[in-house]
Amino acid sequence: MSRLTVLHVVPQDSWRGAQVYAGRLRDTLARDDTQRHVAVALFDAPAAGLRPDLVASGRPGVARRLGLDPVAAQRLHTLVRHERADVVVAHGGESMKYAVLASGRVPVVYYKIGLSTAELARPWRRRLYRALARRTAMGVAVSTAVRDQMRDVLGMPADRLRVVPNARDPETYHPDAGAAGADSVAEDAAGPPRVLFVGQLEPGKRPELFLDVVARLRHDGVEFTPVIIGDGELRSVVGPRAEQLGVSMLGVRDDVPDWLRDAAVLVMTSAADTEGMPGVCIEAGLTGVPVVTTSSAGAADVVVDGVTGHVVADDSVTELAARTANLLRDPDLRRIMGVRARAHCIDTYSIAAGAAQWRQVAADVLEPARQVGPTSLTTHPSTQRTP
Repeated sequence: MSRLTVLHVVPQDSWRGAQVYAGRLRDTLARDDTQRHVAVALFDAPAAGLRPDLVASGRPGVARRLGLDPVAAQRLHTLVRHERADVVVAHGGESMKYAVLASGRVPVVYYKIGLSTAELARPWRRRLYRALARRTAMGVAVSTAVRDQMRDVLGMPADRLRVVPNARDPETYHPDAGAAGADSVAEDAAGPPRVLFVGQLEPGKRPELFLDVVARLRHDGVEFTPVIIGDGELRSVVGPRAEQLGVSMLGVRDDVPDWLRDAAVLVMTSAADTEGMPGVCIEAGLTGVPVVTTSSAGAADVVVDGVTGHVVADDSVTELAARTANLLRDPDLRRIMGVRARAHCIDTYSIAAGAAQWRQVAADVLEPARQVGPTSLTTHPSTQRTP
């Protein structure tokens, strides 16, 4: 029997976590004997974290900004048929709109990668996504908090939900060869230890809170070098203050693993209702870098408070700065937490573990005895083909 074909659909390529994850997942499953996983971008964009196998449409235009590009939906439908897809995985809400419209009788799995509390608070948006979710065969959440939102807000039955956490490749994110633990490069390099912020410069990531932490550390006389990696709508807002505080703003980078290896601490300042499971915390953990983070969704799953880093529950600048300062002043503590962080993330958040879970999700969706979708899956024609 030929391999099952699973299409992973994202809006377009970028260096955001969803694209990086989908690309690494595809790579990890490339040699699977039973399933073929294909990365599809709805719209064309410069190659980045996904490196799509297929692109459905050209550059996005007005139609996408208005909510739906019918040309992209039609071209995705053509790709689904041409590739003889058995399952379509929609990474995120925008992808789900297109996948539900384009997949016909092919079952769709909705992979919800973050909380969207503000968006789903709008009645018409909530009704739209509830209707779309009803047409999917299964919902997969990146964390338990996201799973609960899919059940309680989108109305998806509990028996149609799974949790598959975010994941990264330990071969890509790792300490320097021969390093006993975290930040060996940072300690050997000239200059003070480096504190890193990695993320989109957008309201949910709250880069201004990171700058508040930097300002407090400066006020307290802590020696360190702050760096922001990422770009976005708030760059012009945070840029002047970052310059005043001596923060290097590097924009989007494709060498984040190298910057993490040079870091002493990663600070994450996301709001509680915006993340799903922050991939950058996994990246830091695998690299052996302790994390100081706010209690955004999924953060406490990745960062074990007091063991692999610190989770600050109340978004207190004073507490975030104090935890960061403690790590900056204590290289031994950084090293111990870094070793624990890597072990924890390898056990729980490696891409190999995630790939095994996705392999099972695809098998569960197509299991003939189950009727998990809006139509019978047992009569789906591509599941009956022979080599």
